[in-house]
Amino acid sequence: MTAAAVLAVDTLHEGWGRFLLVRARLPAGAEVVRQVEDHGDGVAVLPYDPVRRVALLVRQFRLPLFVREEEGSLLEVPAGRLDEPDAAECARREALEEAGLVLESLDAVGSAWTMPGISTERMNLFLAE
Repeated sequence: MTAAAVLAVDTLHEGWGRFLLVRARLPAGAEVVRQVEDHGDGVAVLPYDPVRRVALLVRQFRLPLFVREEEGSLLEVPAGRLDEPDAAECARREALEEAGLVLESLDAVGSAWTMPGISTERMNLFLAE
């Protein structure tokens, strides 16, 4: 096996996110060209009521879903782009903006790659009573 390596990166578009064309060598030695979406990390928070045993989701219009299907609305957790140093504060802001919730204590769950085959985004995950 050879070492994986990025051989070249070209920016195809730069706006809210960046779209890159990446030429890379894979661990098995093959060279490939892939499109990569890059817009930074995000946060997601699942607010829940432990007494009633329910969680709160918000309905959002998502244009990519609308392009693909007739219905463009999706139930999802409050989430957004991480655009400040403190992920917990960003999660609180998103919960306020999207659901009208003022969250005090957040429990960090960890982080997860949202679409590792095409995106550089890592989502910071939180639970909140």
